[in-house]
Amino acid sequence: MWSHSTKSGYLLNFEMYQGNNPRRNVQYEKEFGKAAAPLVAMLDEIPVEKRNLCYRIYFDNLFTGSNLLTYLKERGYFATDTIRANRIPKSCPLTEKRVFSKKVRETYESVIDGDHGILSARWLDNGIVSIASTCYGIIPIANVKRYCQSQKSHRHPKTTYNFSIQRMYGRHRSDGQKRSAAQDKYTR
Repeated sequence: MWSHSTKSGYLLNFEMYQGNNPRRNVQYEKEFGKAAAPLVAMLDEIPVEKRNLCYRIYFDNLFTGSNLLTYLKERGYFATDTIRANRIPKSCPLTEKRVFSKKVRETYESVIDGDHGILSARWLDNGIVSIASTCYGIIPIANVKRYCQSQKSHRHPKTTYNFSIQRMYGRHRSDGQKRSAAQDKYTR
């Protein structure tokens, strides 16, 4: 099920995944891909008088592409999401994944696309995490404690960073999962 929900988990709109959908938007599928097309189509269903509200959309790397982020920004929506390495635009000067993975843990980098105002950031944690946003940056950077399995203790808080974009994405993605948990409870 594809859905839009509030940060408290309240379901706003949904569409059941049904393979060959008779209501599908072929133009959106060509422009954004089959996974993101229902998301964009559901945004079209927001009443005109409510489209000027400040919507912030959080989604995962299944949907993300720079063309989708640009489209959402042009329509007045803010978007933040994880992004797959092969969907980061070639013009974006982030270090190649292969090279970046050999750097020291907690290395990070970010760049803003001047033409579209999209921030792309990448950091090395247990693996490489790439994220893109039309509304958040990496500043302020907060220090956090992290449990180190090998030392069986918490690491010094100044050695692990937590970026603004990372905090906001994590906070709001978990809010969306509240709706999923409630849905699972009633579909069994």
